[in-house]
Amino acid sequence: LQGYAAAALSALSQYASATLHLHQLYVYADLTNEASVALFRRMGYTEETRLKDWLFDGRCYHDAMLMQLFLLP
Repeated sequence: LQGYAAAALSALSQYASATLHLHQLYVYADLTNEASVALFRRMGYTEETRLKDWLFDGRCYHDAMLMQLFLLP
């Protein structure tokens, strides 16, 4: 990959902190999407809660991870 997702998350975090004055961001990441979970970990998100059968893809349910990032002022 070329780093577009990481660059977009970084820009989003900066905007959320500097412009929106948010204290934190969070995401529900599908645990079957290992690349997405790994990206959020690399970007500093921490795993907070595993949610059993939280997401439905039209055929079956998947577990999700609630991940959280605290923003610097």
